[in-house]
Amino acid sequence: MKKWIFLILMVLPAWSVAAQEVDHQALMLAKQTDDLLWYHKVGDVAYIDKIYIPTVPRWKEENPVGQGAGNPLKIWSY
Repeated sequence: MKKWIFLILMVLPAWSVAAQEVDHQALMLAKQTDDLLWYHKVGDVAYIDKIYIPTVPRWKEENPVGQGAGNPLKIWSY
C-alpha cells in the first residue's frame, strides 16, 4: 500500500507540468492563428511586419541578481 501511495505522489507533479506545457502550446497555437488571420485580412492592402521594441530594464528589481534581472522588456508590435 505504501508503494502505491508513493507512486501516486511521484506522478502528480508530472501531470501538473504536462498540463502547463499543453496550456502553453495552446496559447502559442492561438497566437499563431491570430497572426495568420491578421495577415489574411489586411495582407493585400498593407505590408505587415512583426517587430519588437526593446525598452530599458526595470528601474528597481526585486532581486537584482535573479534570473532575467536587468533584461529589457520586449514590446511586440505589428
